[in-house]
Amino acid sequence: EEWGCATLSTMPYDDTDIDSWGNESAWREAPYHRVYETYLMDFNETNPDSTIEMIKSLINGGTPVTFTLDAGQFSNGLSDNFIISSAEYDSSTYNHAQCIVGYDDSIAEDGDVGAFRVVNSWGDYYLMDGGYYWLTYETLKEIGFAIGDYCLHLCFVEDRIDYEPDLIATWEFNPAPTRMDDIITLGVGPHDVPLDMITPLYESDLNLFPEFMALDISEFQSYYDLNNDVLFYLELGSSNTPGIISSFLIERYISGVLQEITPESPDVPSTTPGYVIGTFMNLDHDVKVDLEVP
Repeated sequence: EEWGCATLSTMPYDDTDIDSWGNESAWREAPYHRVYETYLMDFNETNPDSTIEMIKSLINGGTPVTFTLDAGQFSNGLSDNFIISSAEYDSSTYNHAQCIVGYDDSIAEDGDVGAFRVVNSWGDYYLMDGGYYWLTYETLKEIGFAIGDYCLHLCFVEDRIDYEPDLIATWEFNPAPTRMDDIITLGVGPHDVPLDMITPLYESDLNLFPEFMALDISEFQSYYDLNNDVLFYLELGSSNTPGIISSFLIERYISGVLQEITPESPDVPSTTPGYVIGTFMNLDHDVKVDLEVP
């Protein structure tokens, strides 16, 4: 919800790279595609056909739906064609997320009629049709009955339609620190007594952060409206491998058009852990010290 998401055209699937978080183009596109809300759907065991119809209704409205299955069943169903039927699927476990992007009531396989168009994250690898295959309605019901409502994780998101950020924070590392839990914080106001803060969520691991990152901080726009000289800051906590913040900028937009960019932070380069500040006014050292003191 905080970071947004780049499109496949900007960040194509690469089965040789499961660790990267995208280049600058992907990070700059992501703030325009933020989730407004996430919803979990019930699998109706009393009337499973109603669940099938609900998914089809969402697809008709342009909303994809995710679910889970046992990826070990791909070899059972996809070895002869790109359709997995309920006769071919035989598992009561789950280990892999998938995304339903379409459906066809005329698809038939092993007595099942009707199927969902599913996109996997493996591209052409492993019997996929360019990354896609068909899962019959009966197979989805079978999975739902086998693993239960909670484990099936039928999920969809509500987009921020035609969203355009007002403020975007960008920063660069050279070198980048390790991706530890919750060590990135963006704030507005003096660091010691902030007016507001954002600590965006992400999955930590032992890889390094990308060299370029961006975050929509439009939640801070009201503070800028009250005081155009308000301070912003980026704080990085401790990590296994420290890094250096080499740039920190705030970009201001109106209706998608860039209006201005803050001068480069006077604090960079700065070794992590630590924080750097930025503001739309020009700072000399004395002014910076005065503003940071509550």
